[in-house]
Amino acid sequence: MEELSARSRIPTSELRQLLDDCERTQRSMNICAFRNFVAWDLELDAALKAKRESASLQCRADLDRAHAAWEAERDRACYEETEVDAGGSMRPMLISGCKTDLTRARLVFVGKMDACP
Repeated sequence: MEELSARSRIPTSELRQLLDDCERTQRSMNICAFRNFVAWDLELDAALKAKRESASLQCRADLDRAHAAWEAERDRACYEETEVDAGGSMRPMLISGCKTDLTRARLVFVGKMDACP
C-alpha cells in the first residue's frame, strides 16, 4: 500500500476507499488497474535484483541499460496504444492495463534469460 501511495501520490486512507470497490467510479477503476501494474512491477524489480546479484559488474551495467531501454519502450508503446483515448477518463486504466501486460511478459523473459542480457 505504501508503494502504491508513493507512486500515485494519494494518501493511504484515500487509496483504501478507492480500492474497496474497483467498479464504483472511474477513478476507482483507474487506481485498481494501477495497483495491479505496481504489483507486477515490484515482482519484476525483485527478479531483476536477483539477476543482478549473481552478475558481474559489467553485466549489471548492461542489465540496467537494457531494463531502462525496455521501460522507456513499454511506456512509449502504452501511451501510443491508448492515444485514441487521450483526454478520456478511462485512459489511465488502459495505460495501466497495457503496462501490466507488458510487465508480466517481461517478467517471464527475465526469468528465462541468462544473467547477462
